Amino acid sequence: MIVAGEDSGDAHAASLVCALRERAPGVGFELFGSTGEQMRVVGVESVIREDDLAITGLLEIALSLPRFANAYRALKRAARKRRPDAVVLVDWPDFNLPLARALHRQGFHVIYYISPQLWAWRAGSRRKELQRILPVMLDAAARLSQTHASAQFVVALGSRHSPAEVEQFIAAANSSSLAANLRVTQYETREALAAADVAAVASGTATLEAALIATPLVVVYKESALNWHTLGRLINVEHYGLVNLIAGERLVPELMQNDFTGESLARELSALLEPARNAAVRDALRAATAQLGEGGASLRAADVMLRAIRHWKWSGE
Repeated sequence: MIVAGEDSGDAHAASLVCALRERAPGVGFELFGSTGEQMRVVGVESVIREDDLAITGLLEIALSLPRFANAYRALKRAARKRRPDAVVLVDWPDFNLPLARALHRQGFHVIYYISPQLWAWRAGSRRKELQRILPVMLDAAARLSQTHASAQFVVALGSRHSPAEVEQFIAAANSSSLAANLRVTQYETREALAAADVAAVASGTATLEAALIATPLVVVYKESALNWHTLGRLINVEHYGLVNLIAGERLVPELMQNDFTGESLARELSALLEPARNAAVRDALRAATAQLGEGGASLRAADVMLRAIRHWKWSGE
């Protein structure tokens, strides 16, 4: 059984599934649990769809507690009925840590993949998040199109938003110069980041993905005024972007809340487009992400999990 939440957990879990099949090609894995789009693509059966639980603001969480409780119970029922050899929990500590304790007490072998280090609630529903962030990004793009006539813009979407949603915001921006030089893609975030000279990325794991590709970026985020006021007093970190946290210094600009405007974002992106600055930031990102070590995490994790499962089966634990 595999339980993941959020786009990043879904991506890691899907990579892990592929790695398990690569390492044990003769095994007919029966995989089920909490799935996102990428997990379903690689054949994990849905007990619940984590897409339906993608609500993380304070008020939204309170209103959605029955939905989370139902998902929690459904996964415990599935585990009791199907008796998996292992339960793999991928990140998502707010949901997975209580589930880990409950399933461990019932005798299940629990593996926590990507254990939590620092986690703070991110605001509101995904639709509201889009409403707060995308118009500002489009405003910045429109400003840049006036000063960089040859610039091309890409809005790269994950699984939680449809191109149709974004097209509504583009139409509302009412910028003919922007519309002619902007396209929307889905499920191609890595490719878009790799092709980009610079990027504006909403705070989260996508910022680390951009850094790993060494694409100069501006980290942005805007929360509801209520959540920002409430949570801002609870989060005591010097940086919000993961790459800045890893480096321990401000390698890339961060524009949060009231600092995040179309004018400020256009200014920061324009500065990053300067060749010397662009090259320097790329070098700094490569140096910072080198601290993360070599790749192949999914394959190494698959090896460890397969060894553990074989040990449990052979020893009768």
